[in-house]
Amino acid sequence: MGVGAPGSLASTAKITALWRYPVKSMSGEAIRESEVSASGLLGDRRYAVLDLETGTVASAKQPRRWRALLQCRARYLTEPVDDRTPAPALITLPNGSSVRTDAADIDARLSAALGRPVRLIASAPEGIRRDADRSALERLRSGDVVQREPLAMLAPAGTFFDLAPIHLLSSTSLARFNPPGASGPFDPRRFRPNLVIASDAPVEELSWLGRTVACGPMVRLLIVDPCPRCVMTTLVQGDLPNDPNVLRTAHGTPPVASLTAAPGKVFPAIVGVYGGVVETGFLRVGDQAGATD
Repeated sequence: MGVGAPGSLASTAKITALWRYPVKSMSGEAIRESEVSASGLLGDRRYAVLDLETGTVASAKQPRRWRALLQCRARYLTEPVDDRTPAPALITLPNGSSVRTDAADIDARLSAALGRPVRLIASAPEGIRRDADRSALERLRSGDVVQREPLAMLAPAGTFFDLAPIHLLSSTSLARFNPPGASGPFDPRRFRPNLVIASDAPVEELSWLGRTVACGPMVRLLIVDPCPRCVMTTLVQGDLPNDPNVLRTAHGTPPVASLTAAPGKVFPAIVGVYGGVVETGFLRVGDQAGATD
């Protein structure tokens, strides 16, 4: 398949899963339906943890410091109603205890669980960044190369997305990541998608780069960039074990050039694509999806 070459989703393509992550870098929740605004699925990455020592957003892309984030999970107690007012969520900490995002002691509880002084925030200050481990594959998790990188380059101001507000992944892409001896393709939860799309015919989401994809009757997404993977995909997440082979397998796929974030720069280890929201609306699991141009 040529990247950027004409291609389309079969008419039977549909959304098989929707995921949102109330707190950045914590495990999230599978949902059946969601409003989609310019900031993506309503409530997605609505909160983040601020490191009070460095002034950066805590991210599991820096696992030597924030590995415990992946052992936390968050779910909403009430459905978000808009982008302005954060809905309360329940965070389950690594020791199994829980705390609400609106609890008076939320910052103290998170600081104790993560081993650093932190504060839960619901809006990203201008210019805020996060650290990411970009060490070479052969020195995975060594922390040799840690870069301080911007957030939300292709997303609305004040949000906590790594790049853009939608991450889309196809079942065809997942099926390619099936190393010898594995019982099946890698679990999509490792890659933190918002939308998982499947079709009776093979679907390669990289063929959608630069194209508009219709999702459901109203939502339109512009696929803006490939999604390069990092050490985070290899780490223990809930019942998913540590598995360095995830990233090694991803590195075995052809690199893909960025369209928008760093035009022309070639990224390795691509799994999935980023999208921006062109037309807002409502999505449900089972909705059809397809390229419109």
